[in-house]
Formats: sequence, structure tokens, C-alpha cells
Amino acid sequence: MPSARAYAASAGAVACGALLAGCDAIVGFGDLPPSAAPPLAEACFAGGLRPVEPKTELVLRVPFTENGGVAVSGPLEVKACEVFDPTCESPLSFGVTDAAGVAELIVPAAPPAGEFLGFLRVDRPGYFRGSTFFRPPPRVDATLPAAIAVTDQVVTLLTMVLGIDRATLDERAHLAVLPVTCGRQPVAGIEPVLPPELDLTDSSTVTLVRNAGNLLPGQNVTAADGIVVFANLRLPEGQDSWPITLSLIDQATRAEFVPPQLVPLRRGEVTTLVVAPEP
Repeated sequence: MPSARAYAASAGAVACGALLAGCDAIVGFGDLPPSAAPPLAEACFAGGLRPVEPKTELVLRVPFTENGGVAVSGPLEVKACEVFDPTCESPLSFGVTDAAGVAELIVPAAPPAGEFLGFLRVDRPGYFRGSTFFRPPPRVDATLPAAIAVTDQVVTLLTMVLGIDRATLDERAHLAVLPVTCGRQPVAGIEPVLPPELDLTDSSTVTLVRNAGNLLPGQNVTAADGIVVFANLRLPEGQDSWPITLSLIDQATRAEFVPPQLVPLRRGEVTTLVVAPEP
């Protein structure tokens, strides 16, 4: 397989442009210009969490986007799941996207802080299985940042651009990291740091970064335009679900953007971590 560097300015861009009008369509930020990611100083995380009265349940509205950042086409069932139920065998609640692609779910809030610690799951025909975690965990009724539903069309694109067959994608784990601001815009200059126990030297493992409007394989794992995707992560033998601790670093200062996050990776799924200030 060609190296990640070889794709960054050649075949990857051509193939993405021909199939989906730009590789940025993979991640759902196709409607944002390359300059849309604001500097880290405007990310508005500095104030910390404000005091709120803990609740026993929350009403969450979540927009779901697919190819090119457009709202999902047609009704899409979304499950709210307990954090310790990785395959969501016993959903906490269900929601269905409306004409604008927004799903409304009523979820339990865990004491003592009244947080929703679980995740949202899409597991429907036409889509690659995916789980979305919001951190810090929601504590108030809110419309959350957009989550990404990865369509089979995008999966086909990835196999073509990366030279990876579908069986490999189904065998590996995948991780997308989306830091966003109070205004729900992607934050530039964030470097996700994976734990050393993950093998990133495997020839099938690829890092995708959004830069200058395109999501392309690259060596630099900084979210230049607000997103980083780690595709085809090899999990330990016999492990279908494996939690990792992910660090998010400010590239300029090397300081923590937010505290380290526990993120469960799952075989044959894309796990999305949306890091957003509380509304």
C-alpha cells in the first residue's frame, strides 16, 4: 500500500474530488470554508463548567450529518446507550431524525452531577456502525454539536482512496476527534495523542487530517481545520472493545486542551469524540 505521505497531494485528492466533490465530505464539515476553524484562544473552554441544578433526565437534540455536511437523508434511528453497554443491547432510549436531520432523545442523567455519561449509536443499513461521545458529558437540556453518520458511500470512497478492502475496515477500529467551540465551529491547532500501546506502525493504519478544506492522509496529526481521523486501528487479539485514554494537546503551547478522555474503541465501528463547551 502507498504511504500516507504519497496520498496527500496526489491520487487521494483526485479520487475524492471525482466521487464526492472533495474529501472533506467524509467528515461532515464540507460546508465550512478552510478558514472557518478559529484559533484555539477562541475555543471558550477557559471558563470551566458553571453550577447547574442536577437533573434525573435530559432532553438532547442532536443534528446528524452525512456526506458533505448535509443533514441525513430520510429518517435515521438513533439509540442512546449506557457507557458499559458497548453494543447497545439494552438502549436507554430512541430518537428518529426529523426533516432537518435532528434527533431528540430523552436520556437518564447520572448522579451526583446529573450527567449523561453514555453515547449515541447508529447501526442501520446503509451506514457504517458508529458511536458518538460528547465530552464534557451533557448536564443540561441542549442542542448538541452535529454528530456524523458515516454512509456506505463514504466507506466505499475510503476503500478506494486508501487502498484498503472492506473486510479490513470491518476488522479494525476507527476514531474521529472533533473539538468545537461555543459557536459549534471546529477548533484549529489541537493534536490528539493516542496511548503508546496502540500500534500505529501497521501499514493499514492511516491518519486523516482536514487541511485546506480536504480530509486526506497525512503525517501531521494536528487538527489544522478542526478534525483528525485515525482509520484502521489494530485492537489487541481477541478484544472487540478496548478503552483507551486520549490526550488532546494545544499544538502551540503543548498544554492540555481538556483533561485526558477515556474513549472505547470497537472493532468494525467508528467512535466519534465530540469535545465541546457546555451550552
